[in-house]
Amino acid sequence: LWYEGQQFPLSLQQAMQMLYAIEVYASNCYDNTQKHIANVNALETTEDVESYDYRKDYPEKLRF
Repeated sequence: LWYEGQQFPLSLQQAMQMLYAIEVYASNCYDNTQKHIANVNALETTEDVESYDYRKDYPEKLRF
């Protein structure tokens, strides 16, 4: 695996674990985004939409 010009050797097991973690993270982010879309669509006033915090409840970013 290369990152910013530096090589990080990984075993197949490590690579599979990283891919699984990315898959779970992406799924959780997608689910949260869909929840926000539904919440915003249910709002009735411009003020409610403008004050809605669409950044909340996302999972912590992955760190490898």
